[in-house]
Amino acid sequence: MDFIGEDGWPAPRLKEVKFPDSAAVLDKVYLDVVATVRRMFQDCKLVHGDLSEYNILCHDNQIFIIDVSQAVEHQHPQSLDFLRRDIVNINSFFRGKGHKALLTAKEFFDATTSLDVAKYGATHDDIVAKLQTWEDKRLNRHVKEEVKDEDRLFLEAGKTNSAATVGAKGGKNPDVVKDGEGSDDDEDYDEEYDNEPIDAEEREKRSRAQ
Repeated sequence: MDFIGEDGWPAPRLKEVKFPDSAAVLDKVYLDVVATVRRMFQDCKLVHGDLSEYNILCHDNQIFIIDVSQAVEHQHPQSLDFLRRDIVNINSFFRGKGHKALLTAKEFFDATTSLDVAKYGATHDDIVAKLQTWEDKRLNRHVKEEVKDEDRLFLEAGKTNSAATVGAKGGKNPDVVKDGEGSDDDEDYDEEYDNEPIDAEEREKRSRAQ
């Protein structure tokens, strides 16, 4: 374990950072967070579960996610619900900072869970570079309140889908059962599709279709 800071002083939390009046700087930090969440999901197979501006450190133009002891693996019954909450927390913070080039929560979710490396990248720098190409799309398409509403609806839709799926599975507690639990869809690989890996979005689509 390494100390993150300088001269005995810990690096500031994202909440404490004084951002310059620069949309480019704010966007770079935002995309750094998105890329780190994707790498945590894809490489470490983890969802933080309590991600916010209070447990992200900024040091030497890099961000570091801390307090990961409560992080959950993909197999956790509520991993995707926790991911949705993490995403909405991050978008809410940057929205409060006046950042206008936000991904919607759905786009953030897809950028985290998708197996499409060609579209989203694999390394940190590659992920950031690919998302930067969306800047005009992010700026021109979204109005602040529209993105906020999309975030809320996406979070609520996830809860509704989980509850509906649980009801179809026999009335288990919707707070502790995720989409597709108890079926083959709960695995990272699907025999019906020749053991091709499937991402979280595809699992949810198949769950809703059942």
